[in-house]
Amino acid sequence: MLRAMRRLSEWAAGFLLALSCVTMLLLAAHVTADVFARYVLNSPLAATLEIGTYYYMVAVSFLPLAYAQLHRDHVAVDFVVEALPPRLAAFAILLSDVLITVFLVVFARASYLSAVERTQRNDYALTQHFDLLLWPSRWLLVVGLVAFILVMLTQIVEGAVALVTPGDALRRTGAHADVATDGPTGAAL
Repeated sequence: MLRAMRRLSEWAAGFLLALSCVTMLLLAAHVTADVFARYVLNSPLAATLEIGTYYYMVAVSFLPLAYAQLHRDHVAVDFVVEALPPRLAAFAILLSDVLITVFLVVFARASYLSAVERTQRNDYALTQHFDLLLWPSRWLLVVGLVAFILVMLTQIVEGAVALVTPGDALRRTGAHADVATDGPTGAAL
């Protein structure tokens, strides 16, 4: 079951990262087209700022969070944890993961309730030429947070298993401790 959780976490995080990268390319193309249309054709594209703000930036900001957590690439101040004995350090990391997950669940629930409310009232923004639906972008936040929680839950289970398995607490501490490898090649499982 742990292997299935790990694979699902890796797949979801990778897929959302890829989607975020595509969104970044679309953002760059959209802004470039708008600049070209504005200064060369003297006719800017409608709602570039609004689409960038409400769709592109939300996707680029929240969809790759799970991938960053999967590799423990979020900003961390871990000099205290590194000074602890391995088993205590593993426990501190596990406790931190649990607390972060509690926060994420509260944040995801609030985001979900907001997305449902805005979907029901058909939330939109007025632009110069058309009404831009905003409620679909609210669901991007929810999807990103759910994937983040999935990765956190996987890491919590792996951390708990490592704590009760002799010798595994040593493997759990340090940078990128949660990326399991298959031997000397270092290839991720």
